[in-house]
Amino acid sequence: MPKISIVVPVYNCEKYINRCLDSIAAQTFTEFECIVIDDGSTDNSPVIIDKYPIHDQRFTVIHQTNGGVSVARNAGLEKCSCDWCAFVDSDDWLEPCMLEEMYDTVQLTGGGYDMILCKIQDTAEIKVYSLDSSYLYSNGKYGLCYQSACGKLYRRAVITSHKLSFPTGVRLGEDTFFTFTFLTHSPKTYFVNKPLYHYFNDRSDSAVNSISYDSAYSARKSFTLLSDYINENNCMKRFEKTLFDMKLWVKNLFVDQMNPSDSREWRKTFPELNKKLLVYKGHGIKRCILYFLLVTRIYDIFKPIMVAYKNRKK
Repeated sequence: MPKISIVVPVYNCEKYINRCLDSIAAQTFTEFECIVIDDGSTDNSPVIIDKYPIHDQRFTVIHQTNGGVSVARNAGLEKCSCDWCAFVDSDDWLEPCMLEEMYDTVQLTGGGYDMILCKIQDTAEIKVYSLDSSYLYSNGKYGLCYQSACGKLYRRAVITSHKLSFPTGVRLGEDTFFTFTFLTHSPKTYFVNKPLYHYFNDRSDSAVNSISYDSAYSARKSFTLLSDYINENNCMKRFEKTLFDMKLWVKNLFVDQMNPSDSREWRKTFPELNKKLLVYKGHGIKRCILYFLLVTRIYDIFKPIMVAYKNRKK
């Protein structure tokens, strides 16, 4: 019987999907099932992925109409049959020993943990996301390394018992919602200090690399849902600092493209942070001044004057 269920959502990824699925097939740990969800691809992806179950019975392919990555992952979760599950994005790939090293950790620790996670190698920035000083997990504070759904093994019993799923209707922040709702119910995590998961960050059409107002609104929806969920489960104190950082990140999505009239939208986005930002010291002086101008509404007067001045110079 397989011990790990792997869910791979696929949408128009013909350039990269072979690399992804080949890295799964080549795992030194062989007791897995891989559920590939074709989310209504219009390129050659369906033809490519349909070849895998022919040669390897561990692979299953499901075709469905396009519904987004959350719908695809949820469909994959419904088909999972193993005690542990993992998510792999269709343009990423795994080190050959990833599953073996992470599952061995489960055995060596006596099975007392509910999430096993590893370092994530960012291939575009040549950066490794880990639990260093920037991605800390201590004293109940969860760092950014946790936000991706990938690079992890999840105990499926936690998911099923609490009916956890990815939020639909959003295109940014769905990973964070799922991972942190999981942690709300089970903070027992173990970190494998190796970069075993490769995150491909070169696609200009990916959600992360195509930040827009739509994605900012989407992220706001995701983190609003997450904040409500954490509050309903009486875990706000444990996640307070992390939620502050997440909400501020969403507010900052609005800043860089902001027009003069958008300052009202910025203030409406998690307004509970506004007064705190008047004394916030977490960014450089320029960003702190910008927060002051936005919160006090001076920006509403200042920005149009600067725009008019620049237009006059042109």
